Amino acid sequence: MCMSTNNINSPHDYLSVLAYRSAVSNEADELPAEIRDSVPAFDDAYLDRVAGRLVYNYDIQTDYRLRGEQWLLYAEMRVLNQKQFFHPALSYADHEAEEYLLARRSSRPTVDELDRLVDLGHELADEWIAADEEHYGTDITLSSSPRRFRLKPSTTSRGSGIEHS
Repeated sequence: MCMSTNNINSPHDYLSVLAYRSAVSNEADELPAEIRDSVPAFDDAYLDRVAGRLVYNYDIQTDYRLRGEQWLLYAEMRVLNQKQFFHPALSYADHEAEEYLLARRSSRPTVDELDRLVDLGHELADEWIAADEEHYGTDITLSSSPRRFRLKPSTTSRGSGIEHS
């Protein structure tokens, strides 16, 4: 279930979003201690939630440097899909998939910065992807999001309920 803030029309809708977010954040309390301790801590509640959700499948690092740029969150996942016939020695259709996430905060992303990140993504794809018969896919996500959003109840049905501050 995904609770969007785009359709907040009443205080009841606003409370539903807050209840959903509270339930999601409480999921981290139910994790085993060794998993909970492996999640890096951030000075940013949003990045804490992202890392808490990625910890199951991704290797996560903080303060990652790439080409002279600092990224608060770096996450990497590699998946190997194998099919076998009767025995692991008789495998076929092996495919590899990789996902990379680099996230940071900025005061206010500009079009030029986003264009530069698109170019960086293309350069990383050229370097990181080894296209061969076993390559299934590679996703590279670069995120440079505003430092703060403030959720507020919308008074109109057309309001988003999100205000940048």
